[in-house]
Amino acid sequence: EMCIRDRRRVHGYQRRVHEEGYGTDISNALDIDIDYGQVEAKLAIDPNGLLTPSTYTFAIRAKHFIPVNTKIVFTLGSANISSSFSCRANVLTGDCTLGGNEVTLSFLAAINADIPFEISIEGIVNPSSIGTYSGFFVRVNNKDGMDISKSEEMTIYVDYGKVSAELAVTPNEALTHSTYAFRITPKHFMLAGNKIELTLGSETIASDFSCQINAQTKACTVSGNVITLNSLPYTNANLSLIHICRCRRIERCRSRWSPYH
Repeated sequence: EMCIRDRRRVHGYQRRVHEEGYGTDISNALDIDIDYGQVEAKLAIDPNGLLTPSTYTFAIRAKHFIPVNTKIVFTLGSANISSSFSCRANVLTGDCTLGGNEVTLSFLAAINADIPFEISIEGIVNPSSIGTYSGFFVRVNNKDGMDISKSEEMTIYVDYGKVSAELAVTPNEALTHSTYAFRITPKHFMLAGNKIELTLGSETIASDFSCQINAQTKACTVSGNVITLNSLPYTNANLSLIHICRCRRIERCRSRWSPYH
C-alpha cells in the first residue's frame, strides 16, 4: 500500500515476475491517474421563512485528504447575504470572506478523507417567494485557488415557515368573562398589513370585547367565533402578545396565522 497526495499522472509502474531458474519477465510500463475524488455536501436552512434571516448549514464529507491552507468555497445561488454574516465550523478554519454570492474559508488544520464536518453561514436572507431555489455548491480549492473537488448541485425549498402560539386565560373559570392572552412567535418575515385570525372554539365573545397587541389597543373584527386583527404594527418576525378581553370560557382556543391577506 502507498499514498500519493499530488494530482498527477504517475509513470513507470512495471510488473516483474520472478521464477527461480527461468529469469525475469518485465511488462510494458503502466500509468495510473491520481485524482482528488469528490466532496459530498447536504444543505439545511433554519428558519425556513420568506425574507427571514436564516442559518445555512452544510454537512460535508470530502472523499480525499484536505491539506492545511486549502480553501472551501460556498456558492449560494440567488441567496441574499447580509453584510453582517458570520461563519461557524466544527473544524479549525480561518476567517470567512464574501465575494459576490460566494463565501470562502481557509482550513487551518488538515482533514483526512471521509471525515464528516459541518460549516454554518449565519445571516443569509431567504428569498421573497415560495419555491425551490438551486445553484448551491461546495468547492474545495488548493492554496493557488484552483478547484480540487466540487459537490453536486444542492437546492432549497422556501415557504412561510411556522408560527408558534401559547394561550393563557385569566380568570380560568367556566362561564366567566376572561382575558385570552395569545403569545405568538412567527418563524418568518411578515409583510405590513398581514392579518392574524384567532379561532376561539366554542367560546362566547362579548359584544364589547377588545383587542390589544403588546399593550396597545388595536382594531379587530369578529365573525362567528373568529377574531381578525387587520393591520399588524411590525414587519419583522418577532414576539407579540395579543389580549382578547371579555370572552366567556368554555373550551380551548386555537389561532391561525393568515399570511395571504
